[in-house]
Amino acid sequence: ENDELFTLNIARLPTMSDVWSALLTGAEQLPPFFYVLTRASLSLFGESNIALRLPSILGFWVMSLCLFWFVSKRSTSLYGLAAMLFMLTTGAYYYAFVARPYALVLGFSGLALICWQSLAEGNRRALPLVGLALSLAAAVACHYYAVLILIPFVFGEVARAWARRRVDF
Repeated sequence: ENDELFTLNIARLPTMSDVWSALLTGAEQLPPFFYVLTRASLSLFGESNIALRLPSILGFWVMSLCLFWFVSKRSTSLYGLAAMLFMLTTGAYYYAFVARPYALVLGFSGLALICWQSLAEGNRRALPLVGLALSLAAAVACHYYAVLILIPFVFGEVARAWARRRVDF
């Protein structure tokens, strides 16, 4: 896939300044944070197919574990497992091992979902609030279209406010 070649060639550049310069040409239109993570993986594990794809692999697994956690807190562990395994049957599974930022966006969105759930429960709100902000920021820092992830959170919060008859600031 040509996109993976862009990822590899840009991540191989000697410095982040070179990465930034390559991104400024407009040939690749991803934020630099994706390349920071990919370069870290390549420097830790060497230049290999696994190291190149490791951020996506981890992102997909984080998202799967977050789905398990989210559903298990509202239902049973069996339903949590079903939700987690369901992701293996969707089109998202393709992105679990592609050297592109889509699975990372899923992983950061899953973390944001867990933080939002914890905020809604009202337990120790400072850490989940910071986690929610950082997770959403990291998702957008991996891919600009991740800003669309805010839409379901807004709808969820509107539904929560409607049910509670008050806004949770």
